[in-house]
Amino acid sequence: MSSDLGKTCRACFIISIGEQADKRMSALTLGEVKEKGKDYKSRHAYQKIRNHAKSVIARDGRPRKCVVCGYDVSVQICHKKPIAQFSNQATVMEINNPLNLILLCRNHHWELDNGYLNL
Repeated sequence: MSSDLGKTCRACFIISIGEQADKRMSALTLGEVKEKGKDYKSRHAYQKIRNHAKSVIARDGRPRKCVVCGYDVSVQICHKKPIAQFSNQATVMEINNPLNLILLCRNHHWELDNGYLNL
């Protein structure tokens, strides 16, 4: 690992490590993520998937604003199809497909989650 560090700057090395971890996470299935976190609640597994969604959105280059109202001070990443509705065989990349991710303000995220907003 130190030989890799000598070939690239520290920032690039850290980015490449993050990209490698991101690729590994993308290939896991929902069931595998749950199994790895079985000592925790399934909520922990979902948080790992949500964290991966942040990296997908960061690479996507979308404007960081709510797609409904345009609010841009604070937005949340939302899954159009909730994580819980995927089978255990679905890969993290399927769950975090950019077409399944949307940026919403807190209010519109709540409305979507509670059936008041239909996208």
